[in-house]
Formats: sequence, C-alpha cells, structure tokens
Amino acid sequence: LALSAIPPDRLQTILFNQVDLNNPQNWLDIVTIYRQAQRYPEAREILLKAIRRHPELEPLRPKLREFDEANAELMFREVGYRFNAGQYELAKSLLNGFDRKTISVDTEVKIDRR
Repeated sequence: LALSAIPPDRLQTILFNQVDLNNPQNWLDIVTIYRQAQRYPEAREILLKAIRRHPELEPLRPKLREFDEANAELMFREVGYRFNAGQYELAKSLLNGFDRKTISVDTEVKIDRR
C-alpha cells in the first residue's frame, strides 16, 4: 500500500503509535517519512509540532520554509501537467491556490509567467 493512499489523519495515527514521542529523533524520523513520500504539508505540520514539543529542535525551523517551497514546486509541476493536458481551468484554479506568503520569489515569478 502506497503512503499516498493512506489518509493523512490515519497515517499520522499509525506512525505516532509506533514511536516514543518523547524522543525528538522519532519525530524527525516521521518527518523524513513524509518528506520521502513528497507529502510536504504533512512533513511541515509534524516538524512544527516537534519543534513545539521539543524546543531543542528550534534550529530546524528554516526547514518549514523548505517544505513550503518543495510543495509549491510539486504543485507547479501539476499545473504544467494540467495545462499540457488541455485542462486550462483546472490549471488556473491551481495557480490561484498558491499561498504567496509561503513561496520563494522565484516560484512566484514562475506562477506569474504561467
């Protein structure tokens, strides 16, 4: 079963039940699982929870921005696929769905050019 087939809340429950959440490394291992599955919003959410629970992880806060950018790149690729498939309205709605506060200037320029 692919990780992408498991609903977010169910996957989080499964993963949290398998580790000791008092260990910060276990949180980071869960973040890695989400990152490798390209589930960047979930990776970001778990890392933020980890930082709140384990203040010693605060130096990892810049990773939150990296997850935002990775997700934006993934979404931008999807826009390209939809545009190339002639699904112009869907591509346009995806472009309008970008949260410009969480993306880099480079990605914002790509969106504006599209």
